[in-house]
Amino acid sequence: MENYQHAVFFEAGILSDAELGHIHKYFQIKRKSGGGDCKISKVDDNTYMITFTVKEAQEKVLERKDHVIKIEGQEIHISLRRENVAESSKQPKEFTNQKYASAKSVEKVFKLDHYLLRYISECKKANSHLNKVLSALSCTFEINIESEELVVVRDQAAEDVHLQKEWEFLVQNMFENLKSCYTIHFEVDRDKSAILKKNCVLQSENLKIYYEDFSCLTVVVGEKQEVEKNVKFLSGLQDKQQIQQECRISEKQFNLIKEHFELYIKTYLPALKITQEHAGVLLLKGPEKEVHEGEKELLKLAEGIKEKRIPSHHALMTFLESSGCIQYFQNRFQQSLRSPVILETSGSDLLLLSLSDGALEEAAAAVQRDVCLETVRLEDTHISSAFTKLKEDLSEATRQANCKCVKVELKYLDESGFKPKVQLVGYTTEVNTLKNIVLQYKRNHQNHHVSLTLPRPEMAEHFSEILAMAGVKKSSVVIKPTCSPSPCVHLTGPLCEVEDLKDSLKSFLQSHATKRFEVKGPGVQQFFQGEGAETLKFGRRSSAVLILPIDEEHKISKYTSYISLQSLPFTAPSQDVLDFMDSMDNEIHIKVVVGRLEQQQADVFVAPMIQTNMTSTLIGSSLLNKAGQQLQNNFNNAKGCHTLMPGEVLEVDATPALGCSKVLFIECAPKGNKLISEKALRSGLGQVFELSLFHSLTSDLDEIIMAVGGIKLHLVFGDITNETTDAIVNTTNFEDFQTAGVCKDILTMAGPQIQAQLTGGQGGLDPSVVAKSILEGIKNGIQGVNLQHLKNIRIILLKINVFLKFKAVALQIFGVGSLLTESRAAFLIIGHTSNDVSDACRELQWAYDSQCFTHTFFPDDIRRLTQDELDQLLYKVNSLNLQLDTSSSDRWVVKGLKDGVNEVVGLIQDALRRQSECKVREKEQALLFTQVTWCILGQWGVWQKLPKEVNHKLENADVKDGIVDAQGVKWTVDLQKMEARACDSRQVTTLKRLENISDFALPIYWDNMSQSEPLKVTDLDLSSAEYRNVKVNFKRTVTKTVLKIQRIQNINLRRLYEVRKKELENKNGSMGAGEKILYHGTSKESCTSIMKMNFNRSLAGQNATIYGQGTYFAVNASYSANPTYAVPAADGTQCMFVACVLTGYHTQGQMDMVMPPVRLAQDHYDSVVDNMQNPSMFVVFHDCQAYPDYLITFK
Repeated sequence: MENYQHAVFFEAGILSDAELGHIHKYFQIKRKSGGGDCKISKVDDNTYMITFTVKEAQEKVLERKDHVIKIEGQEIHISLRRENVAESSKQPKEFTNQKYASAKSVEKVFKLDHYLLRYISECKKANSHLNKVLSALSCTFEINIESEELVVVRDQAAEDVHLQKEWEFLVQNMFENLKSCYTIHFEVDRDKSAILKKNCVLQSENLKIYYEDFSCLTVVVGEKQEVEKNVKFLSGLQDKQQIQQECRISEKQFNLIKEHFELYIKTYLPALKITQEHAGVLLLKGPEKEVHEGEKELLKLAEGIKEKRIPSHHALMTFLESSGCIQYFQNRFQQSLRSPVILETSGSDLLLLSLSDGALEEAAAAVQRDVCLETVRLEDTHISSAFTKLKEDLSEATRQANCKCVKVELKYLDESGFKPKVQLVGYTTEVNTLKNIVLQYKRNHQNHHVSLTLPRPEMAEHFSEILAMAGVKKSSVVIKPTCSPSPCVHLTGPLCEVEDLKDSLKSFLQSHATKRFEVKGPGVQQFFQGEGAETLKFGRRSSAVLILPIDEEHKISKYTSYISLQSLPFTAPSQDVLDFMDSMDNEIHIKVVVGRLEQQQADVFVAPMIQTNMTSTLIGSSLLNKAGQQLQNNFNNAKGCHTLMPGEVLEVDATPALGCSKVLFIECAPKGNKLISEKALRSGLGQVFELSLFHSLTSDLDEIIMAVGGIKLHLVFGDITNETTDAIVNTTNFEDFQTAGVCKDILTMAGPQIQAQLTGGQGGLDPSVVAKSILEGIKNGIQGVNLQHLKNIRIILLKINVFLKFKAVALQIFGVGSLLTESRAAFLIIGHTSNDVSDACRELQWAYDSQCFTHTFFPDDIRRLTQDELDQLLYKVNSLNLQLDTSSSDRWVVKGLKDGVNEVVGLIQDALRRQSECKVREKEQALLFTQVTWCILGQWGVWQKLPKEVNHKLENADVKDGIVDAQGVKWTVDLQKMEARACDSRQVTTLKRLENISDFALPIYWDNMSQSEPLKVTDLDLSSAEYRNVKVNFKRTVTKTVLKIQRIQNINLRRLYEVRKKELENKNGSMGAGEKILYHGTSKESCTSIMKMNFNRSLAGQNATIYGQGTYFAVNASYSANPTYAVPAADGTQCMFVACVLTGYHTQGQMDMVMPPVRLAQDHYDSVVDNMQNPSMFVVFHDCQAYPDYLITFK
């Protein structure tokens, strides 16, 4: 399709389709209007738009601006403009026959159509006929095609024949006849114009066809009959070229675009016919091109249809289809919406169609608002006898709603099952009416649920016993007590029964006295779980009091911090926090609770704040509402004049109403910067951890018990009015007794008589000063005084900061060693009166005290215990829940239940008895060790002594459990084979038993020998480590062959050598005896004498005396192997002793020395050498200062 983009506008009244067609045809004829190919459309009520394909055509028609179009004898005046701005309305139509004549009377000018003038000029017949007619009137004519004029000129000779007026009449008449003889047909149809161009044969001498450039206009001029015949032929030829096309579009969709589509067809495709063959199919019939253009426009309009799907329940869709609801909305939208909206069902969706988004949204909102589906669960109310009445009421309400048309439908679902429901579908107003009937029924007959807050969590754990004491009768109400998130009892059942039970329980709890009482002492929990359980049973059987044990151990950690998440965005914990949690003790629990912080129970609350303002968050406001103004005062005191930075923590004392000791406020960053907020929160939580919230706060708040001069001093964080005692001591300023505090609480309990006796005094001192004064006063008052009746002093401190000060000062004054730890058994006591509760407390305390026992251990007994026995004693004390007081230096005191104390006493007595037996056994082992030595051959062939206890076991053949050597290796023993096998490596080694002489212990590498056997020479086994060791040392400097090595065992010589060794060790101090392994070569004849009598100084000089007259020993065996010293025998063998020599302090030897020179006053050197820098020879002057250990025979 051409691009019609060059527009002009004109104003007119209401124009018919015929008038629009003439106007369209006029502007398509370039010769008439200056235009060309165009189309015309209506913009609004009085404005029309003409669009051309060529810019030149737009400019040409605007040059004339005002156009006159003749239609059936009338004229329409049209004023064109470039912009769409209202100028004038349709001009009145009138007929004007304008004539143009020359000033001369001899000629007359006629305005004729351009194409008619061309036809007269070109058609000989028409030209000849006109010439003939005018000649009869004595006229000639001239044709001016450019000016569209026909000029008739009168011959002057004819003026005498006709008068002027007569001539003019005749010429005018001739002109009218001329126009009636010829017809001009303007063909604007493109298809017909194309046919004319293709069929040139249709043109003849008397029928001319003209073509307009740059447009689809074709002009046919000729005699009237010829033109009509041509036009008829053209129409028939066109009909033969028409086609038809089916277009699938739903009837509802077509209704949306019908108006736009038909206007387009009338304007641009007049030859196109539209019919509907059957539902969903539209038939387009006409010229091929127009059919395709029409189909394209139809699809374009259909694509512009917008849709909105409303997912709906099947029941609601069924109601919409069956009740006429869709037609209702269709009619309603037709009247109320500017753009039509079509409704139809599509599966489980309601489909809305429209050309306007706004209309779609408005229609969808109306449908969703005005129809609905409601399903109301009946729960268990359908079993009620009133259910039949409900069904009757609903049926009647439905009947009334549907009296004129169906507006609501009612259906019962799963009526006989476990989850019955009522389904209501229809118009919202009627559905809500029926729904209210059902809800009212449920309120009257459905289970009602309420919660009753309990003062203490222990009540929830033992609520069945409380019900029994309250005398609650059986009913259909379901009772569910719980401790999480806060202690309460849930009541579920019929409304009247639930409310009655709630009032009854509330009255019972308010009228009875309750108290949490603790019996403290070692083994107290064990007692009340055993023998003391009878006391609890008696209390339970009593109608006046109820005793409920509190199991502290099986609760979630008592000291749990609750962090509310109401005002803080959740962020994943950082790795630092996770690492911290991993490192915490396994007994610590972190519990995250979704709920209200002020309803939780904990020792510490952690809450956020902004700009150091407690009420800047909902959490802070909730805490203030519950705690009262005192919390705000504590907050202001803690804050002072400081403003916290994000991440800092403010520690505030809590009030009794909150049930905690502290509130830690974390300064958070304002919203807007996630990174800063997360960093502040992490830093704040880190400071909370640093304040020891999880690992030391609980111990900080525990009761402190100290042993002071025979009595117990208790420091307690709590309320003094809850104490049971013989006397109360309290501090006050003696001025204002009505301000909230401890003094007011005491006087409220004591009465006005006590208040009247109070006068004078001063308060407001620093807690540290007060603590020091009171505690030192107690210490000074108790020391040196024999107190017969005073057993306990309890200092009760209401404020946490004061309690912590007292604790710190007490540890300074009395020391950590005075601390006593006590276990405790907690009870919740409920009674009709306070006296009943107090009596029960005394009964519990007496029952425990009557079963307690104390035993004292004195220093002699304690000192005799080994560390293992002490550890076992402490373990037993802890396992039996006893208390051990070790604060006194002169005694230990154990206290607890009788059986436990007796068991510990028996343990110590058994340990002392075992010690006595052990001492006897140790003496026996030590004595045996001096008499007999058992040895084991070690890994490297070296004999090792076995420990005393092993020595004793081997001697007594007590080896069924094996033995353990000095290195900790365990062995199994075969005494018959004198072998031992390692339990781990399965290595087998040799055992040896040596019998010692009374004054001499045999060296462990010797073989056993008796005292009657003074000398024993043993050939060493060639495979033994002992043999290899001696040989290796010899062969380092000697290349000769070793024939044999003998061990010399001379008891007398060895005894003297050991004595001399001891003397030198004592004399020389750190230097010691200086024992060395040296060599001495000799002749075979001298060997026997040396083995029996030792080395003899009197034989000095036999071989050499250059360094003195003593016995010479060489460092290297090669020196002694010299034949000069080791004189060869007849068979060539030589002998050399390996000697143990005590060299001690040595100095340079000289030839004339008969003894070592003096080293210090009255002290001589022990030996001399050949060279002080690198001695190769030592000389001793004492016969017992060397011992012949081995004899080597070599060659």
